[in-house]
Amino acid sequence: MNPVTERLAALAHSGPLPVEQALGLADEISDLAKQEASSLEMVGQFEDAANLYEQAARAFQIAAEKVPAPDREQVASLAEFWLVKADMTRYRVHASPSPLST
Repeated sequence: MNPVTERLAALAHSGPLPVEQALGLADEISDLAKQEASSLEMVGQFEDAANLYEQAARAFQIAAEKVPAPDREQVASLAEFWLVKADMTRYRVHASPSPLST
């Protein structure tokens, strides 16, 4: 299991958390995912990078489940950035010229 997946699992299995702690954990996970995804993008592995960005989004979705109800929507909204980043990265897969077409 990679570090991102391990931390996602740990967050998912945690109990209720204060907002600051939930956001901190989700931010750590998203930072790890971003670092790994950036490395993958540099070698053209855009689909794998997009999957990591989706895991970053999932971290904020899980964090939203752990905070008090009044704060859930605000925490969950932070996942949107990472979902857009995943979509944009996937678009690069389809926008890149095929090596066979040259």
